[in-house]
Amino acid sequence: MPNKKGSRTSKGDGSIRRRKDGLFEAQVSLGYQNGKRIRKSVYGKTEAEIVKKKNALLTLHGLGGVALPDKMTVGEMMAEWLEYKATTVKPTTLDGYRGIVARHITPRLGGMVVQRLEADHLDSLYRAMHQKGLSRNYIRLAHTCLDGALGRLHRKKKLAQNVADLVDALPQQAEQFEAVAWTAQEAQRFLYAIQRDRMWAFYWLALTGSFRRGELLGLRWKSITLEEHPKLGQYVVIRIENNRVSTGNRVLELAPKTHRSKRPVILPYVAWEVLEGHRKSMEAEREAFIQKGYTPEVTDHVFLSPEHTPWHPNNFSTRSWRSLLEAADVPTIRLHDLRHTNITLDLALGGDLKTASQRAGHANIQITANVYQHPDVEQHLEATTRLANLLTPRRGKNDPQNRPN
Repeated sequence: MPNKKGSRTSKGDGSIRRRKDGLFEAQVSLGYQNGKRIRKSVYGKTEAEIVKKKNALLTLHGLGGVALPDKMTVGEMMAEWLEYKATTVKPTTLDGYRGIVARHITPRLGGMVVQRLEADHLDSLYRAMHQKGLSRNYIRLAHTCLDGALGRLHRKKKLAQNVADLVDALPQQAEQFEAVAWTAQEAQRFLYAIQRDRMWAFYWLALTGSFRRGELLGLRWKSITLEEHPKLGQYVVIRIENNRVSTGNRVLELAPKTHRSKRPVILPYVAWEVLEGHRKSMEAEREAFIQKGYTPEVTDHVFLSPEHTPWHPNNFSTRSWRSLLEAADVPTIRLHDLRHTNITLDLALGGDLKTASQRAGHANIQITANVYQHPDVEQHLEATTRLANLLTPRRGKNDPQNRPN
């Protein structure tokens, strides 16, 4: 029954009163938005009707949570989500999210009010992406963005339901990745054909040590040491501590891709000879620059561009890769596939999967709780020595850069 003031309160979720015109009104508190309390009213001819409308309103807004602004669009939601993700993911990952939002989500759904978004709209987007020939993985990335943004609003009780949970057109399984690799003969032919290339040491390390491009481009001389094993003699340790990547117009040196990627890579002594040859070559280039009146900035990076600056990752992969492949007359593969070639050849030569995974930095167990703690030196030396012997021809005595002749 109404109280003396003509109102009746349901503690915590609203009040019901009868107005002078005979209608019932429920004013529901939906929390706070930007420090301001949000209230909404519903009307009905009976208390039962108004209670039903009041409960529906509460349910729509997450049972008393903060209300989603009525005019928030999908474009605004995605912009807010990207701003939030900027604090939780790496810049390269964020760039991927931004790209897919700008190219696919915003053009198709950006102007739609979030509260009117339905699973059918998402299904339509995914089907359109499929018809454009986009991969299943790429479509699933678009879903990751939408599901992340809608799910965040739902968890914060700004949205009654995450409609991304109801889609039908999303590919259910990611595409199976198949590594592309050269044969041993093709790898040998490549290294032999490019032996005069100033970045020969880069390609030798990529094929021998299973490094990522960014790991080698970010490699510093301070991260390379020559060490001694009581039974096996001298060996090289390369500690992967940086990953040089490009994101938009910026070049960043980030922590390695995963915590397991921050690892020591053990190589036989021949790696020291290869690196020393490369060092001498870079020193000769620097002297030549100085003789011409230009003094390059001092840097500890192992691999430098022709201008003697740390490489821009995009420039490194596009300037000469295809011409090197043509010169060597080998199958066309990506630069990253040198890493796959390393693992494939190692396993084909009798290497064990655990050691190969450790060297590659993508094992399923944590091997580098302390980045300076070496794994089993004997096993890693055995693995890399097999590859070094396979891929390194005899060096000519008159080779000024100490490269294979």
